[in-house]
Amino acid sequence: MREPSRKACATGNSSTRTAVASPGTNDEIGRRPVVVLSRDAVIPRHRRALIAPCTTTIRGLPSEVVLEPGEDPVPRRSAVNLDSVEGVSIAILVERLGRVAEGRVRQICAALAIAVDCTD
Repeated sequence: MREPSRKACATGNSSTRTAVASPGTNDEIGRRPVVVLSRDAVIPRHRRALIAPCTTTIRGLPSEVVLEPGEDPVPRRSAVNLDSVEGVSIAILVERLGRVAEGRVRQICAALAIAVDCTD
């Protein structure tokens, strides 16, 4: 199986954005940080993006990556949950919070490979 490139699994411009709500939920859950995994080049064309939600519940799973305030563009210590990636309309991505650092992108790629069982 071909190893995913950094751009294929967590855009060279991997960014953290805020989603109003996940598909199939109501607006009462409010805004939640997500990591956009799709390449920037395809998002405008498809009007959809592959995202991984962030949660403050940190389980220590190999399929999650911890983001830290001050180091990463999140307001609270959070875990990117790569077991829960989903495609969403870009209309729910309302605010760009910033870019994930290169080292964190590598961690996200590795956790995504574990989540989808693409490891050796």
